Amino acid sequence: LIIASFVNAETGVKADIAKIAKIAEEKDIFLFVDAVALLGKEEFVISKGVTSMGFSSHKLHGPQGIGMCYFKEGTKMSPLFFGGPQEFEKRPGTQNLRGIVGFAKAVELLNKYLPKATENMQNLRDHFETTLKNELKDIHINGEGPRVCNTSNICFKGVDAESLLILLDREGVLASHGSACASGSMELSRVLLNMGIDPKDVRSSVRFSVCRNTTFEEIDKALKIIISVVNKLRS
Repeated sequence: LIIASFVNAETGVKADIAKIAKIAEEKDIFLFVDAVALLGKEEFVISKGVTSMGFSSHKLHGPQGIGMCYFKEGTKMSPLFFGGPQEFEKRPGTQNLRGIVGFAKAVELLNKYLPKATENMQNLRDHFETTLKNELKDIHINGEGPRVCNTSNICFKGVDAESLLILLDREGVLASHGSACASGSMELSRVLLNMGIDPKDVRSSVRFSVCRNTTFEEIDKALKIIISVVNKLRS
């Protein structure tokens, strides 16, 4: 069994799933890919060696509390529990019909927004990072390289991330110290630590993200606030 994340939720860095899938296919290994952070960000194809992939509706502006799991045709799967014929007798219980319909509609709308939304989010993210690099000293991007278009993890050297997040929140700028799933937690990110980043810099790192509805005006407003707050904390 191989379990891999297509996109790291904290840095946005993408794994080479095609390469992993090729190995899984050659070795006849079940490969499950967590693609929650990918759906809605860019177009993609499911590699031949991928056995199963998981997705979540809320990541593309669909209803919360509903997900989807893809299985390659012919995959044998035993149910975790029993009791009803729903979902091909693999997951019994009353189905969340409103969630299912909402998720399906959100996926359908992707044809309208992508790939234009991908380009727009990347332009916003690049503008955000470039401006911060030009206006602030001693910052760096954690995980530069092949990334999804919407995520930016930035180290503001010498700035306590917890203090930064509190002040940003007061000004209406939402960010986190790690993945969105870990928002509110101030534990050091194991992702950044495993990347070899100094613990002091991990304590100074904050994650930002944009969505397809974010505007340049909103980004510029956030930039002014972030730059002001960082300078205040450093003074």
